[in-house]
Formats: sequence, structure tokens, C-alpha cells
Amino acid sequence: MTTLGKRYLSAGMHFLITAVITAALQPSLWAVPSEVAVWVSTQNGAKQLSREADLRWEEPCDCPIDTISINTEQTYQAILGLGASWDHATCQNLFRLPEPERDEAIKRIVHPEEGIGMNLMRLCIGSSDFIGEDYYTYDDLPPGETDPDLIRFSIEKDRAYLLPVIKKSLEYNPDMLFFASPWSPPAWMKTSGLLGGGKVKPEFYGAYARYLTRYIQAYTAEGIPIFAITVQNEPHMAHKDYPTTLWTGEEQRDFIRGHLGPLFKEQGINSRIWCWDQLEHT
Repeated sequence: MTTLGKRYLSAGMHFLITAVITAALQPSLWAVPSEVAVWVSTQNGAKQLSREADLRWEEPCDCPIDTISINTEQTYQAILGLGASWDHATCQNLFRLPEPERDEAIKRIVHPEEGIGMNLMRLCIGSSDFIGEDYYTYDDLPPGETDPDLIRFSIEKDRAYLLPVIKKSLEYNPDMLFFASPWSPPAWMKTSGLLGGGKVKPEFYGAYARYLTRYIQAYTAEGIPIFAITVQNEPHMAHKDYPTTLWTGEEQRDFIRGHLGPLFKEQGINSRIWCWDQLEHT
């Protein structure tokens, strides 16, 4: 058992130090350090990645301070990465900055040495509800029209600010992993006929599988590998005013087993499929 002394740590500092310790305990990455480096950012901007005094590993003691105890003999699940989301609102706000400041902001977020080293970012397949313009998918059509062969599929709208931010983040952190989630398939695939609410019609399961496959292929062609996708963001959420789509667990199972999985295999796509992307509210 090893104990780390802790000096009046804020919640943000506690999170950062815990993340550093977690990484340090993976022998395949680093040996356990004799000191733990600390950087602090505050909400009011007074400190921005401010270098603080190091913390040292110490043997257990009866010191009258809080401690973080690490049992190196017991391990749990591995951590794939730590990150956030390159959603439309985030990227659009970054584009309100002059390019040098924008690049510096991205570097501070993802660079493993000159930033906080976020390495797992979520992307949106089409638009999410966090967007400053009209919601869209990659194959929007007038009411009553369908496009099962996806002839009009296009990621062109992502070129405004999404693709540039994602590509810049890869420049600063080439080891970054991306996973992508849809809020809604095109409205013509759905029982509601709208991006808000409704379900995917079973007769369009094949088209939806091709839609997700085309997304991965289109982003790969842009130099952006997709490590994993989810079938649906919050499949229990139904809201008519922004993109949502209802799925049951059984429906996702049948869609993956009967359509998406076989198509990935046929097309040689190695992206992982993560099932049941649901934040449960209590």
C-alpha cells in the first residue's frame, strides 16, 4: 500500500491528480514516479495550466491531512482514455477565435505535453442538439422522398468547422481516438418523418447500416479514423424539438446482428460498435 499526501486539493485538482496516478499505475506505460506533477486551471481563468509544487509519494503515516491510498496489488478495468466532445457548438465557438488563438486552445486541450492531453473525443454523426444552426443529417430530403441507396449522402456541411478542428487536434495528438454517435438518422428513415422522436423503420435498417458505414468511410478518407461508433445517442430519449430516436435494447441487438455487423465485416471496417449509449437520469 502506498499513500500520497494531499494538500487542500480542489475538486479539479483531485481529478487531475487521480488521472495522473491512474496512468502511473499502468506498468506498460510508465514506472511509478517518485513525484507527481500538478497543474491547475481555475474557472475564473486566474490560473490556466499553472504549474504548482510537486507532490511526493510517501509511506503511510498518521499525518493530519487527507491522503490518497493506492493499492498496487488490486486492479480493475482499464481506462481507454479521457476526453470530451468535438460537437458542433464547441467547434463553432472555437472558430470565433482568430486562427492562432484557436490553434492554441486546441493544443491546450489535446496535446500530451503542452496541454492536458485529452485523447478520447466524441464526434457527432450528423448534428446533435448542441448546434447553432439548423439540425441536419448527411442525407436530408424533402418530405415524401427517400434515398435507400444514399445517392445524395454528403458530409459537406461538416467542412465548415468540424473537420478543421478534428484534423488540427490530430496534428497535436496523433494517438487520439474518436468515437462517433448519431442523434438521428435521416427523417425519411423514421416513423415520425422528423429528426425529433420516432424510431427507425425496420425496412430501412439496411439503409441505416449503409449510412453509418458511409460516414466511417467518408471520415477515413479525410484522414480521420473512427475507433468506434454507437448506434444511437441516448436511445431512451424522445423529444420532438431536437434530434432524438428511440431504440430498445432488443432492436439495437437485431440491427447490429442482422445489418450493421455483417456490413462492417463485408466492407472490411474495423471500427468497434458500442451498444446502449444511454445516460440514465435518476
